[in-house]
Amino acid sequence: MMVFKFLGQNITAKCLLKGRVALPAVAVFLGYCPLALPAQDAPLPQSNVSITVKVLNGKTGLPVWRESANIWIDDDPQMNPKTNLLGTVKIKIPGKAVQLTITPNWAHECRWDGKPNTKFGDSYSVAEILSTGVVSDNFCGATKVAPTPGVLVFYERPTTWKERWNTEWLTPYRTVTKALS
Repeated sequence: MMVFKFLGQNITAKCLLKGRVALPAVAVFLGYCPLALPAQDAPLPQSNVSITVKVLNGKTGLPVWRESANIWIDDDPQMNPKTNLLGTVKIKIPGKAVQLTITPNWAHECRWDGKPNTKFGDSYSVAEILSTGVVSDNFCGATKVAPTPGVLVFYERPTTWKERWNTEWLTPYRTVTKALS
């Protein structure tokens, strides 16, 4: 009679044929089979990197806290993370991301000087942000900080009441007030 030693137990060929130990033996065998297979060329998962976005007031240079800047990573949907008291927010970016676009939520941009031919919604290279850091243009004041690797500095300023009044979402209200006067 043949006797096998399996996981510290003596197993006879008669036992294997009757199925008493067959199920655990097959389960263990199948569990070790993937170790014997040749390695496959599977793509490695892209690791996430984090970028710090710092939002500063273009006139004063002070941090803008509780700002929900509009951020797009490549063609992904927009996200609106809120900045903390230091005006920073850390966002996770997929390793395959190429560009990042940012615009203010309720504030006025300082990247452009108000001329009609200036570009709106500039995109920034993720590789450049990670390697050297990026500081956006500031046409609202003289404050400018030095770039830091992994940090995107974005300048904005609060909108004035006149600018808020002239926005399109107030047009129905202005029409009603003109009709009443």
